[in-house]
Amino acid sequence: MASNFASYASHLLSQSQATTSAPLFYSTRDVFTPAIDPEDDILGASASLEDMDHHHHHQRGRQLSFGSLDDGRPDDDEDEQQPPSASLMGVPAFMSRLSAAPACFSRGWRAHESVLPQHHEHAYLDDDDHDSTSDLSADESSPPGAFLSTPLHHPPPTGSTTEPLIAPRTLFVYPVQGQAAGGGVRAQGAYRDSHWIVIYGLSVILVLVLGVVEWWKSPVKISPPPATPSPDSSIFSTIPILAILSFISLLAGFSSFSYILAVRHSMRHFIHAALLGGPLVFVGCGVVAFAGSFAGSGVAGDGGWKTGVRVFAAGCFLLAYVLARQAVKRRKQVARAIAIGELATQTILEHPPLILLCLVLSVLSTIIALPFLLLLAGLLFDGVTSSGSLAGRGSFLTLLVYTWTLAILRGVQHAVVGGVVGTYYFERDGDSYPGAVQVVRAALSGLNSPYPCYDLADPLFAVGRATHQSLGTLIFASAVSSLATTLTTLLNSAKRALRSKHLHPLLQPLTYLVPLFSIITSAIASFNSYALAYAGMTGDDYLTSGREVVKMLRANETGSLGDSLLVRLVLLVTSVSWGLLAGLIAFLIASSRLQTGALAPVVAVLCFFVPLWTMKLCQDVCGDAVDSLFICMNLDLSRDTPSEGELQRKAAEAVSAVLEP
Repeated sequence: MASNFASYASHLLSQSQATTSAPLFYSTRDVFTPAIDPEDDILGASASLEDMDHHHHHQRGRQLSFGSLDDGRPDDDEDEQQPPSASLMGVPAFMSRLSAAPACFSRGWRAHESVLPQHHEHAYLDDDDHDSTSDLSADESSPPGAFLSTPLHHPPPTGSTTEPLIAPRTLFVYPVQGQAAGGGVRAQGAYRDSHWIVIYGLSVILVLVLGVVEWWKSPVKISPPPATPSPDSSIFSTIPILAILSFISLLAGFSSFSYILAVRHSMRHFIHAALLGGPLVFVGCGVVAFAGSFAGSGVAGDGGWKTGVRVFAAGCFLLAYVLARQAVKRRKQVARAIAIGELATQTILEHPPLILLCLVLSVLSTIIALPFLLLLAGLLFDGVTSSGSLAGRGSFLTLLVYTWTLAILRGVQHAVVGGVVGTYYFERDGDSYPGAVQVVRAALSGLNSPYPCYDLADPLFAVGRATHQSLGTLIFASAVSSLATTLTTLLNSAKRALRSKHLHPLLQPLTYLVPLFSIITSAIASFNSYALAYAGMTGDDYLTSGREVVKMLRANETGSLGDSLLVRLVLLVTSVSWGLLAGLIAFLIASSRLQTGALAPVVAVLCFFVPLWTMKLCQDVCGDAVDSLFICMNLDLSRDTPSEGELQRKAAEAVSAVLEP
């Protein structure tokens, strides 16, 4: 599966001047596409343009006007039109499963088909369209701006009493002007996983109460001012350090943007440098160690020391050989990883507002970290100086809510990127595509909630939609990952604290529990990336999204996207390297400027973690785009086709149209 997906990415990236592919679906938005001919392929492309023009559908424009009307009959009187009272726009959303369908309705590709809306739409046709009443039957009940799927089975022959197994259905809806608010599936604002919103709110309230109690219990210490205050020991001496920290954070953010912009054309060089750099570093270490073993003075003249150094050099050479052999053996996987990384980054570059979203989330993560870290430091200090249980339990609660909040920010990015990439993947018609700004704003506003509308003239209302229907799903997923991370951290700390000198580590239970929970935590994080991407496309709750993803991957005989591991590794190495450099510079400056040397490690740690988190949060959007493209690919593969080779060929053609200029 990973090979197929990577080959699609490599195929579309190698096409500099590709021809325009036929759309996956036909639209009810601007123009009317002829009905699907039995000779058409599975993606809805007509066998020939002549057949399409010769069909009983003539070339004609079709305009849709929507309002709250009593019936769906065409009306040519323009005076009876109901103009929209405000500029309203529906949020694009891949709809959830067809709940009104029979119980035997299958999953996979049809998992994001929608229930038809409850309100009526009104279509105004040209005079020559009145004789084609059958044209209205396919899409008169579809929502405005809807894209309808093609029948997955050929229609029955004339005179047959059977009906097609799967008729064209509404897949998802794009923004249209004048859509009336209040119609559609869960359009009244039903929250998914709403109880988790309440749980998270109560947790935040408990942390706030704990902070107030800690502030109230802290004694006010009034110390006499020193006779000759030193400028290096005052609070003003930290202003240069804070300025440096702010500059590093800002520089890290812009570096992330520059990295995303450059990775489209530099991913190949980055990965090749990483593959070549590893063996070369081990070869250099082995050469230096082996040459140093021939020194004959001092401790270097000892026979045991020489033997140990030569064994170390041999180990370095062995590791270099293993890495080089794996690089040569997996050169095809490297090529696939490069193609996937370039595809994901180019998709991001097609939607610049996603980069702005990363900056906003980075700033929020930095702002949120300060009060949590201050409260946690105060509670830990009280736990050392006092014997009360409030400090220990409060520290655990504060740490849990802090990691939970950061995970929620990551979940927001997962869901928004999933909604944007899904919309961009399945939207084939460039003329009707709403645009990058509208798509990103729609995905963020309500996180792709089905059929919601908001007033573009009311920015506060639009911002409020960002904490709407899918927020509970994100909180639920973040709670699972945060709980697993916290338990792994506690078990690791307990392993170090309960280490026994009389019992071998192999006989201690924590020796096996810590790696097990680490694997579980990594698996949950990988699963959440796919589940939240699916939830961002369909608007389903967390458990439903997880079940559908697992069933879809099992049906397609696919696993996780292993080729993205190399891309994520390169991004992680870049972030860690930048953070270490920033922390080292800050430590050197702080140790030379501050009189109290105890503050230097604190400043160094802050200067390490802030750029690390800032860059990682910005660069994780590349991995989110890869996961979202992988889910979209599996949605294509879930369609019923008689030939797997034909399916792969058609899916490759469909993906090739995503990045066409």
